[in-house]
Amino acid sequence: MFIKPIVEYAGLDVDESGRNRMAIFDEAEWGSHSYWGEIISRLKATHGLYLFYDSMTRPLYVGIAQDQSIWLRANQSYNHYRDRQLRVPMVSHPTSNVQYDPDRTRKIVRKGFNLSEVASFFSAYEVSADLIPGLEAFAIRAFGGVLLNTKIEGNGGLGLTGVEEE
Repeated sequence: MFIKPIVEYAGLDVDESGRNRMAIFDEAEWGSHSYWGEIISRLKATHGLYLFYDSMTRPLYVGIAQDQSIWLRANQSYNHYRDRQLRVPMVSHPTSNVQYDPDRTRKIVRKGFNLSEVASFFSAYEVSADLIPGLEAFAIRAFGGVLLNTKIEGNGGLGLTGVEEE
């Protein structure tokens, strides 16, 4: 049984890979870098637990990569549109070159979002297969109401022996 840090509190260097998809690190820029290239390779080759944090390093989301690599699962989570658990206030600003009108007030609306719009930092841990389900359940329970996770995974036994579900 083991838990090994791969990367902790790394600032996200977003790759706008097209088709409204983002990647947590720009592979074209950092893939051949001695340090970041190795991290990307490890994320592609390992299973475990990953976390996204906001700009103040408060946890936003905890996920596991049990059947897929951390790289694949984290990028899927990063791009998943969330509108059930929280909506954030946003204003639609023009993207074309229009004249600014100081008398026009733009409407504030609450909208869903992707983690790519709110996450600033990322951590990932290689975890032995026997610990992955219980560790995710523990993290979600420990962080409680601050996470954006909609499912409370492993609600009950935490995957530990000797723990009974009600």
